[in-house]
Amino acid sequence: MIRYIRLFMVLAFILSFAVSPVMAQDLDNHVVVDTGAINIRSGPAPNTTSLGSVPGGTELPVTGRNADTTWWRVDSPFGVGWVADYLVAFRGHLASVPIVNTPAGTLETPVVFVEGYPVKVYRNPNEDSFVVGIAPTGSTLVIAGRSMDGNWWQVETVMGLGWVNAGEVALRGDGGLADYIVDPGPSFDGPTVRVNAATSVTSAPGSGDVIGTLPAGAALPAGGRTVDNTWWQVSDIFGIGWIPVANVSLAGAASNIRVTSYVYTSGPGYTGAAFAKAIVESDRKVAYASDSFNSDPMWDAHLGEELGITARSVDGLWLEVTSSRGYNGWMNFSGLTLNGSMAGLPIRDTTPVYENIVIINTGSLHVRTGPGVEYESLGAFPGGTVLDVTGRHPTLPYIRVEGSYGVGWVRIMYIIFRGDWNAVPKVTEPVGNLELPRAVVNFPHNVYSQPDFAYPAGSIEGGVYTIVGWSPGFTWALIDTPLGKVWIHSDEFELRGIADNAPIIR
Repeated sequence: MIRYIRLFMVLAFILSFAVSPVMAQDLDNHVVVDTGAINIRSGPAPNTTSLGSVPGGTELPVTGRNADTTWWRVDSPFGVGWVADYLVAFRGHLASVPIVNTPAGTLETPVVFVEGYPVKVYRNPNEDSFVVGIAPTGSTLVIAGRSMDGNWWQVETVMGLGWVNAGEVALRGDGGLADYIVDPGPSFDGPTVRVNAATSVTSAPGSGDVIGTLPAGAALPAGGRTVDNTWWQVSDIFGIGWIPVANVSLAGAASNIRVTSYVYTSGPGYTGAAFAKAIVESDRKVAYASDSFNSDPMWDAHLGEELGITARSVDGLWLEVTSSRGYNGWMNFSGLTLNGSMAGLPIRDTTPVYENIVIINTGSLHVRTGPGVEYESLGAFPGGTVLDVTGRHPTLPYIRVEGSYGVGWVRIMYIIFRGDWNAVPKVTEPVGNLELPRAVVNFPHNVYSQPDFAYPAGSIEGGVYTIVGWSPGFTWALIDTPLGKVWIHSDEFELRGIADNAPIIR
Protein backbone atom coordinates (compact mmCIF):
# COMPACT_ATOMS: atom_id res chain seq x y z
CA MET A 1 0.00 0.00 0.00
CA ILE A 2 2.78 2.35 0.89
CA ARG A 3 4.39 1.57 -2.44
CA TYR A 4 1.27 2.71 -4.33
CA ILE A 5 1.03 5.87 -2.28
CA ARG A 6 4.61 6.80 -3.19
CA LEU A 7 3.96 6.11 -6.88
CA PHE A 8 0.88 8.32 -6.78
CA MET A 9 2.83 11.17 -5.23
CA VAL A 10 5.53 10.95 -7.95
CA LEU A 11 2.89 11.01 -10.71
CA ALA A 12 1.15 13.96 -9.12
CA PHE A 13 4.42 15.84 -8.95
CA ILE A 14 5.13 15.24 -12.66
CA LEU A 15 1.60 16.18 -13.70
CA SER A 16 1.80 19.39 -11.75
CA PHE A 17 4.58 20.52 -14.08
CA ALA A 18 2.81 19.30 -17.21
CA VAL A 19 -0.36 21.23 -16.57
CA SER A 20 1.17 24.39 -15.05
CA PRO A 21 1.39 27.29 -17.54
CA VAL A 22 4.94 28.32 -18.60
CA MET A 23 5.24 32.10 -18.62
CA ALA A 24 7.50 33.86 -21.21
CA GLN A 25 9.14 35.99 -18.58
CA ASP A 26 10.16 32.85 -16.69
CA LEU A 27 12.30 31.61 -19.63
CA ASP A 28 15.54 32.99 -21.07
CA ASN A 29 14.27 33.63 -24.64
CA HIS A 30 16.94 35.44 -26.64
CA VAL A 31 18.62 35.60 -30.03
CA VAL A 32 22.30 35.57 -30.87
CA VAL A 33 23.50 37.69 -33.82
CA ASP A 34 24.73 35.14 -36.35
CA THR A 35 26.53 37.46 -38.80
CA GLY A 36 29.20 40.15 -38.75
CA ALA A 37 26.77 42.89 -37.69
CA ILE A 38 23.05 43.48 -37.77
CA ASN A 39 20.73 46.48 -37.92
CA ILE A 40 18.06 46.87 -35.27
CA ARG A 41 14.99 47.97 -37.25
CA SER A 42 12.12 50.11 -36.01
CA GLY A 43 9.61 47.65 -37.52
CA PRO A 44 9.47 44.06 -38.80
CA ALA A 45 10.56 44.91 -42.34
CA PRO A 46 13.90 45.64 -44.06
CA ASN A 47 12.66 48.97 -45.37
CA THR A 48 12.06 50.41 -41.91
CA THR A 49 14.51 52.80 -40.31
CA SER A 50 17.56 51.49 -38.51
CA LEU A 51 17.85 52.26 -34.80
CA GLY A 52 21.47 51.20 -34.78
CA SER A 53 23.63 48.15 -35.31
CA VAL A 54 25.20 45.54 -33.03
CA PRO A 55 28.13 43.21 -33.81
CA GLY A 56 28.04 39.46 -34.35
CA GLY A 57 27.68 37.37 -31.19
CA THR A 58 25.52 39.93 -29.37
CA GLU A 59 22.70 38.40 -27.32
CA LEU A 60 19.38 40.26 -27.38
CA PRO A 61 16.38 39.43 -25.15
CA VAL A 62 13.30 38.42 -27.15
CA THR A 63 9.93 39.94 -26.19
CA GLY A 64 7.84 38.97 -29.22
CA ARG A 65 7.68 37.80 -32.83
CA ASN A 66 5.61 38.45 -35.94
CA ALA A 67 2.98 36.00 -37.20
CA ASP A 68 5.30 33.95 -39.42
CA THR A 69 8.31 34.20 -37.09
CA THR A 70 10.45 35.94 -39.70
CA TRP A 71 11.17 38.83 -37.30
CA TRP A 72 11.92 38.94 -33.56
CA ARG A 73 11.08 41.86 -31.31
CA VAL A 74 14.04 42.45 -29.02
CA ASP A 75 15.31 44.74 -26.31
CA SER A 76 18.41 46.47 -27.67
CA PRO A 77 20.84 49.18 -26.57
CA PHE A 78 18.72 51.52 -28.76
CA GLY A 79 15.35 50.54 -27.29
CA VAL A 80 12.70 48.13 -28.52
CA GLY A 81 13.29 47.04 -32.10
CA TRP A 82 13.20 44.16 -34.55
CA VAL A 83 15.77 41.80 -36.06
CA ALA A 84 15.39 39.47 -39.04
CA ASP A 85 15.23 35.78 -38.17
CA TYR A 86 17.69 34.70 -40.89
CA LEU A 87 20.40 36.86 -39.32
CA VAL A 88 20.15 35.47 -35.78
CA ALA A 89 19.95 32.17 -33.90
CA PHE A 90 17.01 31.77 -31.47
CA ARG A 91 17.55 30.31 -28.04
CA GLY A 92 14.61 29.57 -25.77
CA HIS A 93 11.06 28.23 -25.84
CA LEU A 94 9.23 29.30 -29.03
CA ALA A 95 5.74 28.60 -27.72
CA SER A 96 6.34 31.05 -24.92
CA VAL A 97 7.09 33.98 -27.29
CA PRO A 98 3.92 35.97 -27.99
CA ILE A 99 2.94 37.13 -31.49
CA VAL A 100 2.96 40.94 -31.56
CA ASN A 101 2.74 43.67 -34.21
CA THR A 102 4.10 46.67 -32.37
CA PRO A 103 6.08 48.78 -32.83
CA ALA A 104 5.21 48.96 -36.54
CA GLY A 105 8.25 51.13 -37.24
CA THR A 106 8.91 53.95 -39.65
CA LEU A 107 9.65 53.38 -43.33
CA GLU A 108 13.25 54.22 -44.25
CA THR A 109 13.82 56.78 -47.01
CA PRO A 110 15.74 55.07 -49.85
CA VAL A 111 19.01 56.56 -51.04
CA VAL A 112 21.51 55.96 -53.82
CA PHE A 113 25.23 55.64 -53.29
CA VAL A 114 27.87 56.68 -55.83
CA GLU A 115 30.36 53.86 -55.46
CA GLY A 116 32.22 54.02 -58.78
CA TYR A 117 33.06 56.95 -61.02
CA PRO A 118 31.48 60.38 -60.38
CA VAL A 119 27.91 60.52 -61.69
CA LYS A 120 26.23 63.27 -63.70
CA VAL A 121 23.03 64.70 -62.26
CA TYR A 122 20.63 65.79 -65.01
CA ARG A 123 17.79 68.26 -64.88
CA ASN A 124 15.46 65.68 -66.51
CA PRO A 125 15.52 61.87 -66.83
CA ASN A 126 17.32 62.10 -70.15
CA GLU A 127 21.03 62.30 -70.95
CA ASP A 128 20.34 65.05 -73.47
CA SER A 129 19.02 67.35 -70.75
CA PHE A 130 21.15 69.85 -68.89
CA VAL A 131 23.73 68.59 -66.38
CA VAL A 132 23.05 70.40 -63.11
CA GLY A 133 26.13 68.98 -61.43
CA ILE A 134 28.43 66.03 -60.75
CA ALA A 135 27.92 63.72 -57.73
CA PRO A 136 31.42 62.68 -56.57
CA THR A 137 32.44 59.14 -55.69
CA GLY A 138 31.29 58.20 -52.18
CA SER A 139 28.36 60.59 -52.06
CA THR A 140 24.89 59.56 -50.87
CA LEU A 141 21.79 61.11 -52.43
CA VAL A 142 18.27 60.89 -51.01
CA ILE A 143 15.74 59.54 -53.50
CA ALA A 144 12.77 61.84 -54.08
CA GLY A 145 11.08 59.92 -56.90
CA ARG A 146 11.53 57.58 -59.83
CA SER A 147 10.79 57.65 -63.55
CA MET A 148 7.91 55.66 -64.96
CA ASP A 149 10.28 53.25 -66.73
CA GLY A 150 12.33 52.70 -63.56
CA ASN A 151 15.59 53.70 -65.27
CA TRP A 152 16.10 56.98 -63.40
CA TRP A 153 16.05 58.16 -59.78
CA GLN A 154 15.08 61.69 -58.86
CA VAL A 155 17.46 62.76 -56.11
CA GLU A 156 18.04 65.68 -53.77
CA THR A 157 21.29 67.56 -54.30
CA VAL A 158 22.81 70.83 -53.16
CA MET A 159 21.87 72.15 -56.62
CA GLY A 160 18.22 71.15 -56.09
CA LEU A 161 16.32 68.18 -57.49
CA GLY A 162 17.95 66.28 -60.33
CA TRP A 163 18.03 62.85 -61.96
CA VAL A 164 20.65 60.12 -61.99
CA ASN A 165 20.77 57.02 -64.17
CA ALA A 166 19.79 54.02 -62.04
CA GLY A 167 22.46 51.91 -63.72
CA GLU A 168 25.24 54.22 -62.50
CA VAL A 169 24.46 54.20 -58.76
CA ALA A 170 23.85 51.64 -56.00
CA LEU A 171 20.42 51.55 -54.35
CA ARG A 172 20.24 51.55 -50.55
CA GLY A 173 16.83 50.81 -49.12
CA ASP A 174 13.51 50.05 -50.77
CA GLY A 175 13.24 51.91 -54.07
CA GLY A 176 9.58 50.93 -54.21
CA LEU A 177 8.88 53.57 -51.55
CA ALA A 178 9.72 56.32 -54.06
CA ASP A 179 6.76 57.83 -55.88
CA TYR A 180 6.55 57.69 -59.64
CA ILE A 181 7.10 61.09 -61.26
CA VAL A 182 4.47 61.08 -63.99
CA ASP A 183 5.51 64.40 -65.54
CA PRO A 184 9.19 65.17 -64.92
CA GLY A 185 9.07 68.18 -67.22
CA PRO A 186 10.30 68.47 -70.79
CA SER A 187 12.61 65.67 -71.81
CA PHE A 188 14.82 67.52 -74.24
CA ASP A 189 15.86 65.70 -77.41
CA GLY A 190 18.92 67.84 -77.91
CA PRO A 191 21.58 69.88 -76.16
CA THR A 192 20.74 72.25 -73.31
CA VAL A 193 22.35 75.60 -72.60
CA ARG A 194 22.84 77.51 -69.39
CA VAL A 195 23.59 81.21 -69.44
CA ASN A 196 26.13 82.25 -66.83
CA ALA A 197 25.31 85.94 -67.00
CA ALA A 198 22.11 87.89 -67.60
CA THR A 199 21.50 87.55 -71.35
CA SER A 200 19.19 89.46 -73.67
CA VAL A 201 17.02 87.48 -76.08
CA THR A 202 16.53 89.08 -79.50
CA SER A 203 14.05 88.36 -82.27
CA ALA A 204 16.83 87.66 -84.78
CA PRO A 205 20.46 86.50 -84.49
CA GLY A 206 22.60 89.60 -84.08
CA SER A 207 19.74 92.03 -84.63
CA GLY A 208 16.04 92.64 -84.06
CA ASP A 209 14.14 93.60 -80.95
CA VAL A 210 14.96 92.50 -77.42
CA ILE A 211 12.03 90.24 -76.47
CA GLY A 212 13.22 89.02 -73.09
CA THR A 213 16.11 88.53 -70.68
CA LEU A 214 17.42 85.28 -69.25
CA PRO A 215 18.80 85.57 -65.71
CA ALA A 216 22.18 84.09 -64.86
CA GLY A 217 21.84 80.36 -64.30
CA ALA A 218 18.80 79.91 -66.53
CA ALA A 219 18.88 76.61 -68.43
CA LEU A 220 16.80 75.71 -71.46
CA PRO A 221 17.05 73.64 -74.64
CA ALA A 222 18.67 74.96 -77.81
CA GLY A 223 16.28 74.62 -80.73
CA GLY A 224 18.55 75.96 -83.45
CA ARG A 225 21.82 77.71 -84.26
CA THR A 226 23.44 79.88 -86.86
CA VAL A 227 25.64 78.19 -89.43
CA ASP A 228 28.78 79.38 -87.60
CA ASN A 229 27.42 78.52 -84.11
CA THR A 230 27.72 82.09 -82.82
CA TRP A 231 23.99 82.38 -81.96
CA TRP A 232 21.54 79.88 -80.46
CA GLN A 233 17.79 79.78 -80.87
CA VAL A 234 15.87 79.29 -77.59
CA SER A 235 12.27 79.43 -76.43
CA ASP A 236 10.65 80.44 -73.15
CA ILE A 237 7.71 82.53 -71.96
CA PHE A 238 8.89 85.30 -74.28
CA GLY A 239 8.45 83.02 -77.28
CA ILE A 240 11.23 82.03 -79.68
CA GLY A 241 14.34 84.16 -79.81
CA TRP A 242 18.12 84.19 -80.11
CA ILE A 243 20.96 84.50 -77.62
CA PRO A 244 24.65 85.04 -78.35
CA VAL A 245 26.96 82.12 -77.64
CA ALA A 246 28.84 83.95 -74.91
CA ASN A 247 29.44 83.02 -71.26
CA VAL A 248 27.39 79.84 -71.57
CA SER A 249 27.59 76.18 -70.62
CA LEU A 250 26.54 73.45 -73.03
CA ALA A 251 25.28 69.98 -72.11
CA GLY A 252 25.33 67.82 -75.23
CA ALA A 253 27.09 68.55 -78.51
CA ALA A 254 26.64 71.73 -80.54
CA SER A 255 26.67 69.55 -83.67
CA ASN A 256 23.31 68.13 -82.54
CA ILE A 257 21.69 71.58 -82.74
CA ARG A 258 20.17 71.98 -86.18
CA VAL A 259 21.10 74.96 -88.34
CA THR A 260 18.12 77.33 -88.57
CA SER A 261 19.91 80.49 -89.71
CA TYR A 262 22.70 81.19 -92.18
CA VAL A 263 23.86 84.36 -90.48
CA TYR A 264 27.67 84.31 -90.46
CA THR A 265 29.96 86.34 -88.21
CA SER A 266 33.63 86.78 -89.02
CA GLY A 267 36.06 86.99 -86.14
CA PRO A 268 39.37 88.78 -85.58
CA GLY A 269 42.63 87.72 -87.16
CA TYR A 270 44.33 84.60 -85.86
CA THR A 271 47.36 85.25 -83.65
CA GLY A 272 47.64 82.08 -81.57
CA ALA A 273 46.80 84.01 -78.40
CA ALA A 274 43.84 83.04 -76.19
CA PHE A 275 40.71 85.14 -76.84
CA ALA A 276 38.48 83.30 -74.34
CA LYS A 277 38.49 80.48 -71.80
CA ALA A 278 36.75 77.13 -71.54
CA ILE A 279 35.96 75.12 -68.40
CA VAL A 280 35.65 71.34 -68.79
CA GLU A 281 32.24 70.15 -67.52
CA SER A 282 32.76 66.41 -68.13
CA ASP A 283 34.87 63.80 -66.42
CA ARG A 284 37.27 63.59 -69.35
CA LYS A 285 37.57 65.73 -72.46
CA VAL A 286 39.86 64.71 -75.34
CA ALA A 287 41.79 67.13 -77.54
CA TYR A 288 42.39 66.11 -81.16
CA ALA A 289 45.02 67.03 -83.73
CA SER A 290 42.41 68.76 -85.91
CA ASP A 291 38.74 69.75 -85.84
CA SER A 292 37.55 66.21 -86.53
CA PHE A 293 37.01 63.03 -84.55
CA ASN A 294 38.84 61.29 -87.39
CA SER A 295 42.07 63.06 -86.48
CA ASP A 296 44.48 61.72 -83.87
CA PRO A 297 43.58 62.12 -80.16
CA MET A 298 46.40 64.10 -78.56
CA TRP A 299 45.76 64.62 -74.82
CA ASP A 300 42.89 64.96 -72.37
CA ALA A 301 41.58 67.40 -69.78
CA HIS A 302 39.40 66.66 -66.77
CA LEU A 303 36.45 68.05 -64.86
CA GLY A 304 36.97 71.67 -63.84
CA GLU A 305 40.16 72.20 -65.87
CA GLU A 306 40.52 75.64 -67.46
CA LEU A 307 41.69 75.97 -71.05
CA GLY A 308 42.55 78.91 -73.25
CA ILE A 309 40.64 79.23 -76.55
CA THR A 310 42.70 80.51 -79.48
CA ALA A 311 40.33 79.92 -82.40
CA ARG A 312 37.11 78.29 -83.63
CA SER A 313 36.45 76.12 -86.66
CA VAL A 314 34.57 77.49 -89.67
CA ASP A 315 31.32 75.95 -88.43
CA GLY A 316 31.98 76.87 -84.78
CA LEU A 317 31.59 73.26 -83.65
CA TRP A 318 35.24 72.90 -82.61
CA LEU A 319 37.49 75.06 -80.47
CA GLU A 320 41.26 75.28 -80.70
CA VAL A 321 42.45 75.19 -77.11
CA THR A 322 45.65 75.33 -75.10
CA SER A 323 46.18 73.86 -71.63
CA SER A 324 48.13 75.14 -68.66
CA ARG A 325 50.60 72.33 -69.42
CA GLY A 326 51.34 73.91 -72.79
CA TYR A 327 49.41 71.37 -74.87
CA ASN A 328 47.54 72.51 -77.99
CA GLY A 329 44.68 70.78 -79.79
CA TRP A 330 41.05 70.88 -80.88
CA MET A 331 38.02 70.05 -78.73
CA ASN A 332 34.48 69.45 -79.86
CA PHE A 333 32.14 72.10 -78.43
CA SER A 334 30.25 69.87 -76.00
CA GLY A 335 30.33 69.59 -72.22
CA LEU A 336 32.17 72.89 -71.96
CA THR A 337 31.58 76.28 -70.36
CA LEU A 338 32.58 79.16 -72.62
CA ASN A 339 33.87 82.19 -70.75
CA GLY A 340 33.93 84.76 -73.51
CA SER A 341 32.22 85.19 -76.87
CA MET A 342 32.14 82.71 -79.74
CA ALA A 343 31.83 85.57 -82.22
CA GLY A 344 34.96 87.13 -80.73
CA LEU A 345 37.12 84.13 -81.61
CA PRO A 346 39.24 84.00 -84.77
CA ILE A 347 38.16 81.52 -87.44
CA ARG A 348 40.82 79.01 -88.38
CA ASP A 349 40.08 77.01 -91.52
CA THR A 350 41.76 73.62 -91.24
CA THR A 351 40.20 72.17 -94.37
CA PRO A 352 43.07 70.21 -95.93
CA VAL A 353 44.13 71.04 -99.45
CA TYR A 354 44.45 67.62 -100.99
CA GLU A 355 47.23 66.96 -103.49
CA ASN A 356 46.20 63.72 -105.12
CA ILE A 357 49.31 61.81 -106.14
CA VAL A 358 50.54 58.28 -106.71
CA ILE A 359 53.94 56.87 -105.81
CA ILE A 360 55.31 54.04 -107.95
CA ASN A 361 55.65 51.03 -105.64
CA THR A 362 57.60 48.64 -107.89
CA GLY A 363 61.03 48.59 -109.54
CA SER A 364 59.77 50.18 -112.76
CA LEU A 365 56.34 50.99 -114.15
CA HIS A 366 55.08 51.95 -117.63
CA VAL A 367 52.67 54.85 -118.05
CA ARG A 368 50.36 53.77 -120.85
CA THR A 369 48.18 55.67 -123.30
CA GLY A 370 45.06 53.72 -122.25
CA PRO A 371 43.77 51.85 -119.19
CA GLY A 372 45.35 48.47 -119.94
CA VAL A 373 48.65 46.70 -120.57
CA GLU A 374 47.73 46.40 -124.24
CA TYR A 375 48.22 50.13 -124.80
CA GLU A 376 51.39 51.88 -125.89
CA SER A 377 53.84 52.99 -123.23
CA LEU A 378 54.60 56.67 -122.79
CA GLY A 379 57.66 55.70 -120.81
CA ALA A 380 58.84 53.58 -117.89
CA PHE A 381 59.45 55.26 -114.52
CA PRO A 382 61.52 53.89 -111.63
CA GLY A 383 60.13 53.02 -108.20
CA GLY A 384 59.51 56.02 -105.94
CA THR A 385 58.52 58.34 -108.80
CA VAL A 386 55.64 60.69 -107.83
CA LEU A 387 52.91 61.24 -110.46
CA ASP A 388 49.98 63.68 -110.34
CA VAL A 389 46.51 62.08 -110.38
CA THR A 390 43.76 63.54 -112.60
CA GLY A 391 41.18 60.73 -112.64
CA ARG A 392 40.29 57.09 -112.08
CA HIS A 393 38.61 54.59 -114.36
CA PRO A 394 35.05 53.76 -113.18
CA THR A 395 35.41 49.98 -113.74
CA LEU A 396 39.07 49.14 -114.42
CA PRO A 397 41.92 49.16 -111.87
CA TYR A 398 43.69 52.11 -113.49
CA ILE A 399 44.44 55.68 -112.41
CA ARG A 400 44.94 58.52 -114.88
CA VAL A 401 48.11 60.54 -114.34
CA GLU A 402 49.60 63.59 -116.00
CA GLY A 403 53.07 65.05 -116.42
CA SER A 404 55.70 66.09 -118.93
CA TYR A 405 55.07 62.79 -120.73
CA GLY A 406 51.44 63.80 -121.35
CA VAL A 407 48.30 62.07 -120.06
CA GLY A 408 48.46 58.36 -119.34
CA TRP A 409 47.39 55.49 -117.12
CA VAL A 410 49.03 53.38 -114.40
CA ARG A 411 47.72 50.20 -112.79
CA ILE A 412 46.54 50.53 -109.16
CA MET A 413 48.31 47.40 -107.92
CA TYR A 414 51.72 48.95 -108.61
CA ILE A 415 51.25 52.34 -106.92
CA ILE A 416 50.52 53.96 -103.53
CA PHE A 417 47.77 56.59 -103.56
CA ARG A 418 47.95 59.74 -101.41
CA GLY A 419 45.08 62.25 -101.18
CA ASP A 420 41.29 62.31 -101.13
CA TRP A 421 40.01 59.34 -103.13
CA ASN A 422 36.47 60.74 -103.18
CA ALA A 423 37.76 63.89 -104.86
CA VAL A 424 39.23 61.98 -107.81
CA PRO A 425 36.78 62.10 -110.76
CA LYS A 426 35.81 58.98 -112.70
CA VAL A 427 37.05 59.21 -116.29
CA THR A 428 37.48 56.95 -119.33
CA GLU A 429 39.65 59.14 -121.59
CA PRO A 430 42.11 59.07 -123.16
CA VAL A 431 42.00 55.69 -124.84
CA GLY A 432 45.34 55.58 -126.64
CA ASN A 433 46.83 53.38 -129.30
CA LEU A 434 47.29 49.69 -128.74
CA GLU A 435 50.89 48.70 -128.20
CA LEU A 436 52.13 46.45 -131.01
CA PRO A 437 53.89 43.24 -129.98
CA ARG A 438 57.64 42.86 -130.54
CA ALA A 439 59.88 40.12 -131.81
CA VAL A 440 63.15 39.56 -129.95
CA VAL A 441 65.69 38.12 -132.40
CA ASN A 442 68.72 36.80 -130.49
CA PHE A 443 71.21 36.49 -133.41
CA PRO A 444 71.42 37.36 -137.15
CA HIS A 445 68.65 35.67 -139.01
CA ASN A 446 67.25 35.27 -142.51
CA VAL A 447 64.01 37.04 -143.36
CA TYR A 448 61.55 36.61 -146.23
CA SER A 449 59.44 38.76 -148.54
CA GLN A 450 56.49 36.39 -148.17
CA PRO A 451 55.49 34.09 -145.32
CA ASP A 452 57.28 31.27 -147.08
CA PHE A 453 60.89 29.98 -146.93
CA ALA A 454 60.90 30.03 -150.78
CA TYR A 455 61.13 33.87 -150.84
CA PRO A 456 64.36 34.98 -149.07
CA ALA A 457 64.78 38.74 -148.61
CA GLY A 458 68.12 38.95 -146.84
CA SER A 459 69.38 38.83 -143.27
CA ILE A 460 68.86 41.03 -140.20
CA GLU A 461 70.96 41.56 -137.07
CA GLY A 462 69.83 40.37 -133.64
CA GLY A 463 67.55 42.90 -131.92
CA VAL A 464 63.98 43.85 -131.04
CA TYR A 465 61.60 44.46 -133.97
CA THR A 466 57.98 45.64 -133.97
CA ILE A 467 55.44 43.11 -135.22
CA VAL A 468 53.00 44.83 -137.59
CA GLY A 469 51.06 41.75 -138.72
CA TRP A 470 50.62 38.00 -138.63
CA SER A 471 49.96 35.28 -141.09
CA PRO A 472 46.84 33.19 -140.42
CA GLY A 473 47.55 30.86 -137.52
CA PHE A 474 50.32 33.15 -136.19
CA THR A 475 53.03 30.99 -137.80
CA TRP A 476 54.78 33.98 -139.47
CA ALA A 477 55.23 37.55 -138.23
CA LEU A 478 55.60 40.65 -140.38
CA ILE A 479 58.24 42.85 -138.70
CA ASP A 480 59.49 46.37 -139.35
CA THR A 481 63.27 46.35 -140.05
CA PRO A 482 65.92 48.43 -141.88
CA LEU A 483 65.20 46.18 -144.87
CA GLY A 484 61.55 47.24 -144.70
CA LYS A 485 58.65 45.08 -143.66
CA VAL A 486 59.73 41.45 -143.89
CA TRP A 487 58.54 38.08 -142.62
CA ILE A 488 60.14 35.86 -140.01
CA HIS A 489 58.94 32.46 -138.79
CA SER A 490 57.47 32.51 -135.27
CA ASP A 491 59.81 29.73 -134.11
CA GLU A 492 62.79 32.04 -134.72
CA PHE A 493 62.07 34.84 -132.20
CA GLU A 494 60.72 35.46 -128.71
CA LEU A 495 57.36 37.27 -128.48
CA ARG A 496 57.05 40.31 -126.21
CA GLY A 497 53.67 41.94 -125.67
CA ILE A 498 50.16 40.92 -126.74
CA ALA A 499 50.08 39.07 -130.07
CA ASP A 500 46.46 40.02 -130.77
CA ASN A 501 47.37 43.73 -130.93
CA ALA A 502 48.83 43.12 -134.41
CA PRO A 503 46.37 42.32 -137.23
CA ILE A 504 46.11 39.12 -139.28
CA ILE A 505 47.25 39.76 -142.87
CA ARG A 506 45.57 37.57 -145.48
